[in-house]
Amino acid sequence: MEGNSSHHSAFTLLELIIVIAGLAALAGLAIPNYLKYIEEAKIDKAKSLLNAASSECLQMYRSEGISSLSKKPSILEREQLPNGYSYIEGQDKCQAIAIEDPSNSESPLVTLGLTIDDASGAPKVSKWSVYKHPDTKYACEQWGGCGEGANVQAIIAEQKRRAEEQARLAAIEERYNAWLKGPPPGTGNYTADGKNIWAFQGRVLADEAKFNQVIEQECGKELTDALNNAKSTKFDELFTYTGKNGGCSISTYLCSGKDVGSKDGYDACKKEEWDNACDAELLRRKQTNTNGLFEKLPGGRGCKATYLCNGSEYSTQADYEKTSCGKKYICIDTPPTCRKSFFGSCIEWSAPSQTCEWK
Repeated sequence: MEGNSSHHSAFTLLELIIVIAGLAALAGLAIPNYLKYIEEAKIDKAKSLLNAASSECLQMYRSEGISSLSKKPSILEREQLPNGYSYIEGQDKCQAIAIEDPSNSESPLVTLGLTIDDASGAPKVSKWSVYKHPDTKYACEQWGGCGEGANVQAIIAEQKRRAEEQARLAAIEERYNAWLKGPPPGTGNYTADGKNIWAFQGRVLADEAKFNQVIEQECGKELTDALNNAKSTKFDELFTYTGKNGGCSISTYLCSGKDVGSKDGYDACKKEEWDNACDAELLRRKQTNTNGLFEKLPGGRGCKATYLCNGSEYSTQADYEKTSCGKKYICIDTPPTCRKSFFGSCIEWSAPSQTCEWK
């Protein structure tokens, strides 16, 4: 007797999560386009209804004359307006038909209208429209007599702001993902763009303690010692180390031994160091009454230009020159003059002199 065997298969939890995430992403792309299609369909239906009403009104005019313009075309009695649309008060007769979405000043539904008059002796149909949202400007222009709603420019400005903010956030995320995913996958501390993330080979960790724990577990003591050694020697700029076993590596930025993770974090750290060095040197010169222009450190690093005079600061050269430090000691020499002469020759001269003063 042969035994029956059956094979059972099922999705893993990870597979289900991936599928759900994919469907959510597709829905995020599809739903806005679907909603836009729905609004456009409502506008097209409203245009068709008003065009049909216009044709009926012209037929009524030919058979009944001008009195027909004060009547409501029967098609407007039989057909309902698309959802969201309502007649503008008093404008549902042949002489003036107009519909709008009164509930929303930023509605994507275009306000549509038409008028019929016989001022020239024959009926004339004129169309007009107003778009309240920039997405439906084209639908407005297709109808004719298109005007812009009061809030359109504000909507455009807000759309631009949101697009710029999305682009900024996307750039931040792109930089972060480039570090995290590599190559090589991010290992160390990422501190930039408001993020403070610890990761090991592209795997995000809770904090520095967890990072050190994982490094110890995955790579042994080797990488931890290498990083700590670099910190103790005040290593500066990009620190890269690959483990002897080839399976672990670390790449991070150190700022005078401090782990700052990224180039942005390193640049911010160095700026802070340089600013502090400038402040310290400025204080030293003030305390030692070192006068004159201070604009760079002894090593050549530039600082904010400041003039010093006996411990006081002056932001401009003009202000500095008004102080005693900015004045110059100027001396004027007076040459000797002849005090006594004999037959045209000087036989006694005065001593030369010098007059000096601060100016």
